[in-house]
Amino acid sequence: MRVLRERLGDTPKVLRDLSVSLERVGDAARALGRLEDAERAYAESLAVRRVLRERLGDTPGALRDLSVSLERVGDAARALGRLEDAERAYADSLAVMRVLRERLGIRPKCCAT
Repeated sequence: MRVLRERLGDTPKVLRDLSVSLERVGDAARALGRLEDAERAYAESLAVRRVLRERLGDTPGALRDLSVSLERVGDAARALGRLEDAERAYADSLAVMRVLRERLGIRPKCCAT
């Protein structure tokens, strides 16, 4: 993916594919118990997804991907025992999901009129 990025530039598709690849690398490292490696991959994926949000705006896809990346960063921090960092990442993910819910006009069933 990094070679494609060099050749094609930072198109939204290339950046999203890179972020997904980094997330998968993080998942593999986490499954192998290499939590620091997982954390680095998740953090890099998150950085790419933040760039995508800046470029694309608050599209549903950009917001969802950003929220997922924040959750993964939180999962890694929690697994490493850094609970305050995990809490921050989860809170950021929740805030992004709330923006997404507002953009899509989704209201919880309990509160619909």
